[in-house]
Amino acid sequence: MKTKGTVLIVDDDEVIQLIIEEFLTDYQFNILNAESPEKGLERIKNIKTIDIAIVDMNFPTMNGEEFILRANAINSQLKYIIHTAEPGYHIPDALKSIGITEKMIITKPIEDMMLFLHLINNLLGPQKNNEL
Repeated sequence: MKTKGTVLIVDDDEVIQLIIEEFLTDYQFNILNAESPEKGLERIKNIKTIDIAIVDMNFPTMNGEEFILRANAINSQLKYIIHTAEPGYHIPDALKSIGITEKMIITKPIEDMMLFLHLINNLLGPQKNNEL
């Protein structure tokens, strides 16, 4: 079966990874997981077919903003969803400069998993969705 795209989940919470993975797999997305920003960057370097990264903002070693900026330097076509527990999170200028907007934020805990699906479909755009 053809997938709708490849999504990388960068989150150190395995339960969150599993919940998102199971949901998106039901909608024919290929899912990759990384439990740290460093592993996420490694995946992005080695796997050129990743379309979207769902990124937690808080890690012990590197914050999500730094991860996104480094990932963008590797693959400027990659799209991002910020998945954060921080209420009222605002996009810093450095992320705005690479096209990230407030619409790309999903706050934890997620109450409606369909938000992920709608946001991913919007980020992929009609070109990718028409290929399916």
